[in-house]
Amino acid sequence: TLQKTEFALLMSLFGCLGPLVRAIGLPSAVTACLRAWISAAALIAYIVISGRKYEQGEIKKALLPMLLCGVFLSVDWLGLFASYNFTTIATSTVCYYVAPVIVFFLSPVILGEKFTLRHLVCAILAFAGMIMISGIAENGLPSVADMKGIAFALLGAAGYAGVVLMNKKFPTGDSILRTTIQLPVAAVLTTPYILMKYDVSGLSFSPKTVLLLLVLGVGLTALTYI
Repeated sequence: TLQKTEFALLMSLFGCLGPLVRAIGLPSAVTACLRAWISAAALIAYIVISGRKYEQGEIKKALLPMLLCGVFLSVDWLGLFASYNFTTIATSTVCYYVAPVIVFFLSPVILGEKFTLRHLVCAILAFAGMIMISGIAENGLPSVADMKGIAFALLGAAGYAGVVLMNKKFPTGDSILRTTIQLPVAAVLTTPYILMKYDVSGLSFSPKTVLLLLVLGVGLTALTYI
């Protein structure tokens, strides 16, 4: 179906994140912060251009849970992008996509959903896949750098799971409205950390870097979220 084809295309695009982030060449936290700002601006522009209107009550109802969702989103991106600095993109990606397993174990508590045998088997397979991709079976314990990368990827997965659970727990407003609230929150939260940790004036922004940031923020974030 068209919906499944679109979903497969979106997942393929998200699979390009690792190589793209590395090609940008900026510190991972800076890239995550700029991704949030660029994608937030692009989504707001989309709302204005498309003429979408929201009632004040609808915005207020979605505001508080989506503010919290923005916190999880910042953890999600910071963790994932940091993991690329310490381990392979393949390892980062596989560990990051353990997020559905986290959702599986928390959904009975947060969403009141029931465990099923099928879900349990999928969770076990996901954990098994993470262990196999880490190389423990072939090479023994991963290096310290790999362990850091795995830890950051799992932190990103926890943030990702938080985003999913919050959106399912509070399905208020349409998806564009919810996302447009989340992204600026993530941008605002990560900015003070960037300003304290990095000499922003010393960062280099070549035309290639700017172009790749726009591809990341507009193409692989705003458009894919829309």
